[in-house]
Amino acid sequence: MGAKLEIIWRVVVLTIEKLLKWLEDLFRLKTEDQAQIYSKVGQKHADKGNLDHAIPALKKALELNPRDADACFKLAKSCAKKGLYDDAIRYYQEASTGNGFDGEIFYQLGLIYHRKGLTKEAIESYAKSIEARPREPDAYYRLGLIRDGQKEHTEAIDLYEKAIAIDPLEARYYYSCGLALDASGQHDKAIDYFRRAMESEDGEQ
Repeated sequence: MGAKLEIIWRVVVLTIEKLLKWLEDLFRLKTEDQAQIYSKVGQKHADKGNLDHAIPALKKALELNPRDADACFKLAKSCAKKGLYDDAIRYYQEASTGNGFDGEIFYQLGLIYHRKGLTKEAIESYAKSIEARPREPDAYYRLGLIRDGQKEHTEAIDLYEKAIAIDPLEARYYYSCGLALDASGQHDKAIDYFRRAMESEDGEQ
C-alpha cells in the first residue's frame, strides 16, 4: 500500500474533483489511507499557496480522520490566509490538543483576534503562546504592539526588549521600541534604538 500512496501523493497537479474520481476508479482504499492522501495533497497545495484546492482537500481529510491534528492546523492556517477567520479560529481550537505546536496555535490565534479587533482575546492568546514558547520573540513583539496601542508604553518597552534579547538582529523590534521610548519621553534612548535598528537593517544586506 505504501507504494500506491507515494504514487498518488505525486499527482498533486490534479484538481480535487479529478483526484477523487481517480481514486474511486483505480483503488479500493481504506478510510485511513484516503484521509492520509487528502491530508498530504491538501498540505502540498497549502504550501504552494493554492488555497482554493488546499481547503477542500484538508476538510475531506478531517472528515475521514477527525483526529488528524496536522491537517487541522494546516486547514486553520489556510482559512486564515483566505480571510475565513471564524473558520480558522474553530480549526485552530480543534488542533490544540497538546501535540507540540500549541505555542504556534496560540500565536496564530492572537494574530486573528487582533485583526478582528478582539484585543482581550489577542492578549490572552499571545500570553499563552509566550508561556508555551518563551524563546520565540515575535509573540512578545506582537503583544508589545497591542500594549503600545493602549498607551501602555512601559509594558510595551519591556516586551520589545524581551524580543530583542532573543533576536537582537531584528530591526522592527528596535524601531517599535524606539517609538515607545519616544512616546514615554525617553528621547535620547529612543534615538539609540533607531540607530540600532538601522544597523540591524544594514547587517541584513
